[in-house]
Formats: sequence, structure tokens, C-alpha cells
Amino acid sequence: MPIAIEQFDLSNYDIILSVSTAIAKGVITGPDQLHVCYCNTPMRYAWDLQHQYLKESGLDRGLKGILARYILHKIRIWDHRTAASVDHFIGNSNYIGRRIKKIYRRSSEVIYPPVALSDFTPISENGAFYLVVSRMVPYKKILLIAEAFSGLPNEN
Repeated sequence: MPIAIEQFDLSNYDIILSVSTAIAKGVITGPDQLHVCYCNTPMRYAWDLQHQYLKESGLDRGLKGILARYILHKIRIWDHRTAASVDHFIGNSNYIGRRIKKIYRRSSEVIYPPVALSDFTPISENGAFYLVVSRMVPYKKILLIAEAFSGLPNEN
């Protein structure tokens, strides 16, 4: 909830680094504080994927749908307003940088998420497997991925 993030008293800090996909960038900072936001993505459910989220959650019609759209409208207003108080945006990819530009009308630098490649070693055996690492949310289409791979010849 936006009101929760606004309750943090960060007045004793010179630099604020928020990592955000939703509300963390909404912290309240003063004029002498530097606020850098590492943005994983602007809120998908409030912006470009709103219609898909509402449909997949059954909130695309009726009174609940009207209420959900109204709440998302208010969230978009809050989200855009708080983006203006961020001094510097960092996107986690070029794609997210384009979303930051489109939604917030702000430029961003790109710093890819850190991955310790030395922690992983390739295996020499040829095993037939597929790996998807993701949250189980409808828009990621994990079931569709599973169905697609199960339909491949010799993969049942």
C-alpha cells in the first residue's frame, strides 16, 4: 500500500536507494537527499497489463470491476507523482528502461541484475530437461510453457 511506504522516516539518510516494482520508490525524501531507484519494472498491473490482470482475476466486469479500475486509476496517479520525486532511475534492462521512459517520462541508466556466474558450472551430460524459474502468476503463462514442452515429440 502506498500509505505504508510513506510512513518510513528516512530523514537521517543522505542517500536513499529504493528497489521497486511497485511502491518502494514512493518513499518521502527531502530536498537534500539523493533518491536513486533501481526499478525492476513500473507496475505492470496498473499500466500496460491492466486489462489482462483484470480479466485473469475476474475483475473485468461488474461492480467489482468498476471498483478495481477506480483503484488502479488512483494507483497510477500516485505512481506517476512519486516517480517525479526520484532523482535517478536505474532500469534492470533496456526493455525496462523503455517502460520507465514511456510511463514516467524519465530517462534511466541500465544495470543488469547481478548473477554470480562462477557459482554455476555447466554439466557435461546431455540430459533432456527444461527449466523455468518464475513466479506463478497468470501473465507469465507457465502452464502454457509446460503444455508446449510436453507436446514435443519424445518429451512425454
